[in-house]
Amino acid sequence: MAKKELDRFDAHAKKNIQIKTKLTALIAGVILLSAFLVMIVSLTIFERQYVSEIQDDLLFTSTGMQQMLDDKTELLQGFASMMAGNQQIKNSIIEKDYDTVKVFFNTISADIEFSILALTDRNGIVIPNGGYNVSSGTNLSSCNAVAPSSQRQHKHGV
Repeated sequence: MAKKELDRFDAHAKKNIQIKTKLTALIAGVILLSAFLVMIVSLTIFERQYVSEIQDDLLFTSTGMQQMLDDKTELLQGFASMMAGNQQIKNSIIEKDYDTVKVFFNTISADIEFSILALTDRNGIVIPNGGYNVSSGTNLSSCNAVAPSSQRQHKHGV
């Protein structure tokens, strides 16, 4: 079999490449182009959906954390009211029997988890033995949780 010769009179002569090679290259190019386009579309859709899911997750997480903080705040407010209404503590403070206050702190520290707790006078000064992880005499009036008596109403007279 004789090899086909190129058309010598063609102004734009083409290389002698087999049709099988041309078709294989064309199919490979189409496959690569299709894969690239599918990847771009998939990543765009995935990115939008992923960002939306992250935003939803963050919203749910922040809502849950806010509920936990609200629950803790309510618990602590109830605990503060309980302490302020405890007649034994009131009498101990009035009689300046601060050892009873210390015993009270030791008792409740085993039952309730907290890192700091203080009983203050009307000016926001921690009473003797009235602090758990707070020194007696510490001025807490600038703390948001402790307002001087002129800024709050006393329900229990302490």
